[in-house]
Amino acid sequence: MIRNAIVEDPWGSPHHHALGPAARVWREWRHPHARSPWPVNYGCLVETDNAADGDPLDVMILSTTPLRTDTCLAVRVIGLLPRPGDDHQLLAVAVDESKYGDARRLAEVSADCLAAIERRRREWITIAAWGDVGDAEALVLEAGRTPDC
Repeated sequence: MIRNAIVEDPWGSPHHHALGPAARVWREWRHPHARSPWPVNYGCLVETDNAADGDPLDVMILSTTPLRTDTCLAVRVIGLLPRPGDDHQLLAVAVDESKYGDARRLAEVSADCLAAIERRRREWITIAAWGDVGDAEALVLEAGRTPDC
């Protein structure tokens, strides 16, 4: 399943970025609980609605380089990291990416990469076992359609 995503936090950033709805400008602040930088690019799927928090669905994007805040790109959803309160996070790959672009399943991602994501998430939340591509696609379908960026 290919959808469009917006990057909020670049891979390697210790900060969180959010687009202010009124001013339509990006705000940046240090995450109050995270102790390490992002091991992947982090953002949201365009035109989705997460019933758990009213925001677009969260997505962690695998790529070989950090992507700039506000980058819009096509991603393929390949997995799901369940979180408390049903505020789950998707794992996706940048489709134009040389290393990850052809990945279609969670099993195609290195164990080291998944472990790095898990370590960062455990800095402040309890996480469960990864969900497969079917779980991820079901969540996206439930949350709405994604038009072009």
